[in-house]
Amino acid sequence: MKKIKCKTCGNRFYPERKTRYTVSEPHGISATFSGGIKSYDAFDCPACGCQIVAGIRLCEDAPVTEDD
Repeated sequence: MKKIKCKTCGNRFYPERKTRYTVSEPHGISATFSGGIKSYDAFDCPACGCQIVAGIRLCEDAPVTEDD
């Protein structure tokens, strides 16, 4: 497993599954046309408490076909 580095305090830590949560970011008018809200996996730094966005979370309700 790869460590995550906090951009605020520089602390490096291993992300734990039990501390992961999902954050959402609406994109205003573009969200209306592009299909909605983007979601991200995030963790809180254990040293300073800052939110660290780890990566984009794929939409769970979008069907995947062989053509994709």
